[in-house]
Amino acid sequence: AFVSHHFIHDCNVMICPVVLCSHLLCQYTMFALPHPSHSYSRPYSIQSFQDALDPRLKSIRDDRGYSYADIISIRPDLLPGYDDKVKAFFEEHIHNAEEIRYILDGSGYFDVRDTSDKWVRIHIKKGDLMTLPEGIYHRFTCDETDYIKAMRLFIGEPIWTPFNRPQEDHPSRAKYVKDYVEEKKE
Repeated sequence: AFVSHHFIHDCNVMICPVVLCSHLLCQYTMFALPHPSHSYSRPYSIQSFQDALDPRLKSIRDDRGYSYADIISIRPDLLPGYDDKVKAFFEEHIHNAEEIRYILDGSGYFDVRDTSDKWVRIHIKKGDLMTLPEGIYHRFTCDETDYIKAMRLFIGEPIWTPFNRPQEDHPSRAKYVKDYVEEKKE
């Protein structure tokens, strides 16, 4: 039987977005954008930005080169294969690109590893925009509401490939360690 991960987290620190940048020794981007979430209604869809009608994201998209988005709703009745997908999201992993999430509705937790390899739990909610650097170990779970609706932003074609830990030899992990971990030790 599936056990919800919002109770099983073994995090060392719970943190709010306000203190996130000063607490962690790597560059995360997180801030809130008010958003009319009712304008996005599909449980999961890949769309080009001319179809993603939020003009407040335009400068961010242009500055960072995001050209595609998908919208995912994570809730048992909305996401096919819910149990398997939330288990996969909660498995510690990295990506070979930034992970960008704009929360349209609901809430959840991103757990990330700090430079001492301890878990830090970030509670994200409607209106939050978060960017994790490529190569950082992390995992995701919904909170006690068991619902989140998020826009995932991509550069180029939308690809979401997790590389489960251990990945110390992966080029994205090596880049992360060089840029954020070793730099902080010097």
